[in-house]
Amino acid sequence: MKANGLWATVVARLIVTPTIEVLGRVGADFGDDDGLMAGIGVGFNLTKSFKLRFEYVQRENTDSIQLNLVFQP
Repeated sequence: MKANGLWATVVARLIVTPTIEVLGRVGADFGDDDGLMAGIGVGFNLTKSFKLRFEYVQRENTDSIQLNLVFQP
């Protein structure tokens, strides 16, 4: 795999229950797929410090499904 670039996004969260949240993402990709990017997903609080997120992200030329593990100390 090869990556060329950087992206920056803002994520908004809507807390549905204490363990489930809905996510929206919007931002820009600079580099390998220049342009706007947006996404939507769902997050699950596994513990107080760990979240599991499933997201669909769309860029100018690339769509992706992502699985993210988020750590918040």
